[in-house]
Amino acid sequence: MTAADGTSIPRHILSRRLQLSYSILSSAAAVERAETVAEIAARCGFTSVAYFSHAFREHFGHRASDIRGQGYRQHPSV
Repeated sequence: MTAADGTSIPRHILSRRLQLSYSILSSAAAVERAETVAEIAARCGFTSVAYFSHAFREHFGHRASDIRGQGYRQHPSV
């Protein structure tokens, strides 16, 4: 467990990777480069797009594909 918030280290790492993916997905650069959700997931260390998609939706309440280019520019504080 991490002392700061009572979260396990693997959960903390997953959360950081998901936050990074959210930032990339919502950036104009990702849209301009036409990066797919699968490419962004891989950049953030996910080897399974299905697992990434499930974890992303559980964490943020939105599908990753909804974030990409849909105007969800405010990063949620989840």
